[in-house]
Amino acid sequence: MLGWMAGALGAAGDAGAAQGQRLQYVGQVVNEFMGTDCSSLPIVSRPFALSALVDLNQALLDFAAREQMSVRLQGYNAHYHMNDLRSVVSLGQDFRLPVAPVQYNQVERGPGELINCVTDGLFLLGGDEQAMVVQLRLGEYRQSLEVSAMARTADEAGRCLEWLARRIQEASIFRGRVVSLECSHVAYGPESSTVRIHRFPAVRRDEVILPESTMSLLERSTIRYFEHAAALRRSGRAVRHGVLLHGKPGTGKTYTAMWLAGRLEGVTVILLAAEQLGLIRQCCQMARMLQPSMVIMEDVDLVAISRDLEAPIQARVTLHQLLNEMDGLEPESEILFLL
Repeated sequence: MLGWMAGALGAAGDAGAAQGQRLQYVGQVVNEFMGTDCSSLPIVSRPFALSALVDLNQALLDFAAREQMSVRLQGYNAHYHMNDLRSVVSLGQDFRLPVAPVQYNQVERGPGELINCVTDGLFLLGGDEQAMVVQLRLGEYRQSLEVSAMARTADEAGRCLEWLARRIQEASIFRGRVVSLECSHVAYGPESSTVRIHRFPAVRRDEVILPESTMSLLERSTIRYFEHAAALRRSGRAVRHGVLLHGKPGTGKTYTAMWLAGRLEGVTVILLAAEQLGLIRQCCQMARMLQPSMVIMEDVDLVAISRDLEAPIQARVTLHQLLNEMDGLEPESEILFLL
């Protein structure tokens, strides 16, 4: 369904392009759309993970279709620190935003398949009985996404955001796939807004050269763990779990992880390697949203070194983040860490 976002929706829905000559300010566009002075309307906001960008774009279209509402897009020209929804629709003498094109990011929705997704703009949702303005933008320090909904009542806006969160969790395009987060860096820390989807080559069990006792133990601790997660939960046992593969380079740790990823049908696999080790918090946030999930952390010895050694500050921070994420998971979280 997202395939027509950049085409039909972009052409028909860019309200700024269609109305820019007649309406100079975004506040005027929104006031006319809502049929009232928007300065008195409530706004409800909610943060989302950066990795949810493509899912949020799709969920907003799904919400509009469910409510039988039309969709138009409106862009604006705002400074980063003054682009919250209340400021964007303001018509105050000291701060009025002119209309501008919507901002998009190209995001991967499948191996080699890119789609344009809104990263900063307004979704004007209209219907016979209700109208709503939903803003999608980058949050503080560009470390998250923020969705704000303006409606005639706060309950109506809140219900929209709750539905979006449930929809993303239930129908994410990344659920059950092998993914990793793209890592880039800005002055104030790591930033990641792109999810890469991977296809591992098929690995058969008999291609993993390990003793049968080791293979059986691995299967029990991973494949059987997910198969019996519901029974473990009913018995009051903690479902979160961890497995450490230890061995010299070349003994098959990564190959074994690839075999397991292929065997875990319906489980989201999240990869962490190299510079992505700095994205532990974001990866675990995604793992919680898309559970049942498995987080594969390659070369964990790069950060989990002896505490007697003087480690670089980044390694110590990364180790503490990993321990905090593993210890902070709820007992019923169906997440497996494979280190």
